[in-house]
Amino acid sequence: MHMDELNGRILAHLQKQGRASYAQIGRSVGLSAPAVKERVQKMEDAGIITGYRAMVDPEKIGYTTRSIVHLQVDRNLFGPAIKKLDAMPEVLECYRTTGTSSLIMLTTFSSMAHMEQFLNRLMEIGEPVSSVVLSHPIKGKIFQPLDT
Repeated sequence: MHMDELNGRILAHLQKQGRASYAQIGRSVGLSAPAVKERVQKMEDAGIITGYRAMVDPEKIGYTTRSIVHLQVDRNLFGPAIKKLDAMPEVLECYRTTGTSSLIMLTTFSSMAHMEQFLNRLMEIGEPVSSVVLSHPIKGKIFQPLDT
């Protein structure tokens, strides 16, 4: 699917306000509601828009400690390790990477003791190395493709 400027503006609007109506989006980008609906549907069908969800701030519900965890996993245990990590609610995001770590994860905890228990569980899977997150200066950045 071709990404033109209007689709980019629609995507930016949806990333800021996922619950906006087609009419609201249309007013902001200069299209009718049916035209916006058609473009959004095409982007959904093409897999560009992958879903809609409520974003939760873990700190507001008592998960005040975040950590970046690097995990080295034996290649023979990689598949089972991913399944275990996916089942752990503390893991918010997980990336397979090159370099010295097999995986890098963003994690969240209710306390340092909770984090320690999590890291102990990870030792059953591989070798974890963690860094506590002090702050999060860039959040929820809106993806806008570069013009090529």
